[in-house]
Amino acid sequence: MDISRVRKRLKELRSGEGKKDTDQGEKARQEQKVTETGVEEARAMEAQTVEEALEVPPDTDVVEAEPVKEVELIAFRISNEDYAVRLLEIQEIINYRKATPVPRSPAYLRGVTFLRGKVLPVIDLKRRLELRGDGDEESKIIVLHTSKNEPVGAIVGPFIRVLRFPEREILQPPPTLSEREKRFIRGVVRMGERFISILNVDELVKMEVV
Repeated sequence: MDISRVRKRLKELRSGEGKKDTDQGEKARQEQKVTETGVEEARAMEAQTVEEALEVPPDTDVVEAEPVKEVELIAFRISNEDYAVRLLEIQEIINYRKATPVPRSPAYLRGVTFLRGKVLPVIDLKRRLELRGDGDEESKIIVLHTSKNEPVGAIVGPFIRVLRFPEREILQPPPTLSEREKRFIRGVVRMGERFISILNVDELVKMEVV
């Protein structure tokens, strides 16, 4: 029943137009019945209007948004440039120690040291990345995991910190890099006005024959 018709019917019943029924009890019952019918239909129409406005069927399951995937990085600075490696690729961080040189080794291989009784090759990231600039304070050695399960140490500066970024914010290396540079950079993230290059660990630790 249309709401306007319900209201019109109520008005007719209350004014007594077209009615000569003297039974006031019956009239009251009719008014109550029509009123209840109108209220129920009005509520049903209101609920339907809300559902249409929301455009969500009443039986439709709500799909929850997928959680944002984050990546954790250890960041450091070399020659005034910011670099990082994924936290999962780091076995541990140790204080800087002198490494014993290895004859006829690549220039970026600083030498070897011992870590809990095992030989640990140590590379100089500044030389490996062919960076220029003044010498950095040699503060820490990060011990990296490799795909061959052979740890390698890398000398880094003192500015070490943990960063977290949504995985979707990792950008491709800029096209201005040379092919050699792109080998070592797996992605870039932005922090304020600075860009942090995420290093490709497996490429960094490949030992080239001299």
